[in-house]
Amino acid sequence: MHRQLILICHDAQGHLANGDRRGVQRVLTQAPYVIDLQAAGQDGFEILCADAGRVWLHAPGLEHPGAFRRMALELDSDTPSDDVLRLVLDLMRAGNFGLMTSLGAHQFIVSRPQQVISFPWLPQPPVLVRTIRDLGQSLDTVA
Repeated sequence: MHRQLILICHDAQGHLANGDRRGVQRVLTQAPYVIDLQAAGQDGFEILCADAGRVWLHAPGLEHPGAFRRMALELDSDTPSDDVLRLVLDLMRAGNFGLMTSLGAHQFIVSRPQQVISFPWLPQPPVLVRTIRDLGQSLDTVA
């Protein structure tokens, strides 16, 4: 079974903002747990991690000028591997993205304390994660 996640970048006032392209590209090309990165269609990548976890990343705007405000991840499992969780957390941090578990999510997952105030319209404040363990638990509880 596959699981989809959405990464969205917002500024402190809650407006859509551009993510850090260089930070995301650095994670994809330099992370030691990424052992294979292949282009998969326009703006897409298939990523294989050292622990055999697999992710499909759709990142419109990552390699082109213009807006880079969202990315979508498709995980190969409902229970992501540790390396996949590392990848997701590192992409969130490097790109300044918040994470949604679905379009209907009532809570975001964020990786930086300053991002907690970036989503004022949500009924509940974002969940702050600092480790892959926190992220794994949050993916199971935030819907």
